[in-house]
Amino acid sequence: MEPVALFPLQPSKYFDRPAWVWTDECAEADDLRTQSLHRFRTGDLDPAQRSEVARTLLAHADVFAREIAQLDLRPVLVFDTETTGLSASDVVIQLGYVYMLSDGTVLEEYEKILRSLTPSNPFALKVHGIKDQTVRSSTHDPHTELEAFLALARQVIKAGGRLVAHNSKFDVRMLQQTADAVGVEHFDLGPVFCTATKLKRVSTAERGATCKNADVYHCLGGPPMNMHHALNDAKATAYIYQHGLQNAWW
Repeated sequence: MEPVALFPLQPSKYFDRPAWVWTDECAEADDLRTQSLHRFRTGDLDPAQRSEVARTLLAHADVFAREIAQLDLRPVLVFDTETTGLSASDVVIQLGYVYMLSDGTVLEEYEKILRSLTPSNPFALKVHGIKDQTVRSSTHDPHTELEAFLALARQVIKAGGRLVAHNSKFDVRMLQQTADAVGVEHFDLGPVFCTATKLKRVSTAERGATCKNADVYHCLGGPPMNMHHALNDAKATAYIYQHGLQNAWW
């Protein structure tokens, strides 16, 4: 089976053809959904197929609430930003996230440089290394990208999931500032689980000497990767969050 055919939605009803055609299509779609759910439960799907079924279910949480509960699909959206600085006039220039299930299954990884005319201050530039020219010439409109991110965040919450970030207050503030600057209305992510705050309650013997994202990630044995890129930092946070779930840290 192709992933796109694994979990079909209810066919649209067209009144210019016989009703029995639509009825048969609905029955066929229902059979395919039943088969796919069974294969999901028994582990008879490859990772791409499993991801496709999960994404379809979570994208239509209102319709498939029962199936989501039965499969215990708890979505998690782990995100991180790189910014032009720390002040009230600075903005997000790179957004990265890992959209996954609480069991660690990754559904999507995303990273984009968001177009902006705001220059990075020297300290911020030294941290992330994203040149102003790269940001100015980016084809990724911040209004469009932030609206899409907000829609995904709301989808995760609607499906009973959780938003996660390290030092979440900073990332949320910077995203809000950027949303305000580019005219995204009603940009409200709601509660965000902060791994930095939660790690303070974990012993240094378990999480290392500091609560810094990179330090904890390396202490836990995460694979080597360059930090201070939004996606890689989000990956590190996701790794820490998953480890915390497995070890009952939170």
